[in-house]
Amino acid sequence: MTLEQAEKEYKFCFGNEGYYMWHEIGEKAYREYCDLYIPRETKAKWDTEMTEKDLDALYESPSGASSWFDRIIDALARGYMDVNKYADKLLCWMEYAHDLSDENRIRIIKRMGEDSQFHKSGCQVYFNTPYAKRMHGIMEKWMDFVCEDEPLDPRFPKSPSKLKMYNEAVEAYKREYERYSTDSFDSNLKKGGM
Repeated sequence: MTLEQAEKEYKFCFGNEGYYMWHEIGEKAYREYCDLYIPRETKAKWDTEMTEKDLDALYESPSGASSWFDRIIDALARGYMDVNKYADKLLCWMEYAHDLSDENRIRIIKRMGEDSQFHKSGCQVYFNTPYAKRMHGIMEKWMDFVCEDEPLDPRFPKSPSKLKMYNEAVEAYKREYERYSTDSFDSNLKKGGM
């Protein structure tokens, strides 16, 4: 596998070098990819290119906002590129994104509070930057909207309730924020960096 092929695979898998890449490109290609020992600087360049495109897509296509948002948070969590620069850019978008569907808004709130074996929560990512307080202020505004108790997708009456998803997302965010704003992060907050 050449470095050019590795770049295509990395970008095809949105930077997910774990199970997702192994599953998508196959075991043989995955081993060849791993054997390249790609430097962090190279991955930083690739993540920067993908994040720039995803940020452009956020502004151009609000209907897919939660997908672009997820990919940017994942790139920030990998930590290869200039995390502070793009954490700030994403917050700037959040401050002015008003024309989102309830579904996109709920999915983004959920992503900020959802920590799993597959990815870090957006909250955790921001507590590793100087923007934790700003992020929380923006999230408080994002969570302050009236969510109807109706199916998420009106075409499918048995789809999950918007209100139920909203409540679960808000609770997940609040738990995650509480988790990172106490204990080991208290010292960072006292230093004034966050």
